[in-house]
Formats: sequence, structure tokens, C-alpha cells
Amino acid sequence: MKRVNGLVGVFCALVLVGCASTPSWEGLSESDIAAWKSAGFTVESADLWRDYNFSAVEAQSWSQQGFDPEEAAEWSKESFSADEASRWKGAEFDLDTAIEERAKGLAPIESQ
Repeated sequence: MKRVNGLVGVFCALVLVGCASTPSWEGLSESDIAAWKSAGFTVESADLWRDYNFSAVEAQSWSQQGFDPEEAAEWSKESFSADEASRWKGAEFDLDTAIEERAKGLAPIESQ
């Protein structure tokens, strides 16, 4: 019986640890939750975007352009919009080159 009680205790501890690391909507207003859900994000994906300080609208824009949260944050930090970053990437520029070329007043040439 001691062994069963010990296993139950271990199981309960594991459940508590698992729940503590599970993303949740906690701390968000109902309107924020609705915005994330209507933008098509699950609690897990919204949590990733929120880690990089994106709103639901911003995350949706970057996500629709094919960016993940980390890459979007890198381009956004350099003052690229999702659309602008997508055009540069579509023209096969990496971020560093896009920064240099944009500083010269250039824009990517879009293929037809």
C-alpha cells in the first residue's frame, strides 16, 4: 500500500509540474483572447507570439507572410513591416542585406 501511495504522490507531482508549464490565456482580457482566437491562433501559438511582444493583429500579419515569431521579431526590430519584409525575402535577400540596401534607398525588385 505504501508503494501505491508513493506512486500516487509522484503522479500528482508530475501533473502539477505539467500544468504549470502549459500555456494558458491567463492574464489576458476577454477581448484579447477573442482577438487571438479570431486571428486563428491556439493558446500555444499565441503564447509564442506574445513571448516576442506581438499583438494578435501583428502576429496574424507576420504569420500570413510566412514568418515565425523569432524571425518576425528580428525583421520587426529593424523597422520592417511584415509586407515589406516579405517582399525582401521573396527577392531572396537576407535581413542584413535588406537593411544595407534599404539604407541606400533601394527596394527589392519583385519577379513577375
